[in-house]
Amino acid sequence: DVFDRISFRNKTDFDLATKRFPSQFCNILPDIAFGICENLSNENSFFETKKQRLERRNLGIYFTQPLVCQQVYETVSNQIILLVQAYSLKYPDSNIYFISFNTDPNNKLENDNEFFDKIAPDLIGTKSKLINKLNVKEMIDWINDNVDVGICWRFHSHIFHMALGIPFWSFAQSNKVKR
Repeated sequence: DVFDRISFRNKTDFDLATKRFPSQFCNILPDIAFGICENLSNENSFFETKKQRLERRNLGIYFTQPLVCQQVYETVSNQIILLVQAYSLKYPDSNIYFISFNTDPNNKLENDNEFFDKIAPDLIGTKSKLINKLNVKEMIDWINDNVDVGICWRFHSHIFHMALGIPFWSFAQSNKVKR
């Protein structure tokens, strides 16, 4: 009685919902980024692919704040801290960027800066920085100019790295990223 229509990003969620709600009130409205993956090619890409990454080895980490709220937080945060410390020792001239996609101060559950703020004291002595950009174009340009390898949790960080030809490690926590 509250909603006229419920939209889902994928068929799996749609199928689950139509077991509970009449299908005439449900529809599938896929995330536009899925189309970017399917239509991406080196020749016709909107994004300019960098053919050679510089030897500087700057690392971009795209953490997802909802993971912080899950039970795995302690393990994951400790592993990230150890990784950043080890990376800093191996590549002392490289920068390590924690790149925030969700920075809404009113949404503590999904604000990526919350995670960085929690682990920042353990990163003293490393060249770690928090990066916030205002819009997608600015974010893409900044990643292209500054990041040489990534650790991606967030869906769109995967998309950006594929489009820009920047190598990355993928960690899938959601069905959206796994697809």
